[in-house]
Amino acid sequence: MAHRLHLITLFEYRGEKEHGIRNVPENKRRAKRREDEKTEVEKAGKRVPLLQQTLVRVTQTSVKFLRWLSSHLWRPTSWEAALGALRAIYASL
Repeated sequence: MAHRLHLITLFEYRGEKEHGIRNVPENKRRAKRREDEKTEVEKAGKRVPLLQQTLVRVTQTSVKFLRWLSSHLWRPTSWEAALGALRAIYASL
């Protein structure tokens, strides 16, 4: 299972860093959830640890990305064509 997570993380990283493909709507939703959680914790008189504030968990990969990866991983398609499909998916969100 851990190997799959590393592979998924690698594909997601390459898509974002090398090709500029980002799931902006999901990133915004995630940031809002984290901000809401921080507000709730601060209301209780506590502080959210800095590490927890800054790190995005590996397990927070979107379902859209996982479906795209599982669909294109076994198809005889080029990396560029697969990335084009991912861009289209994220543009439709």
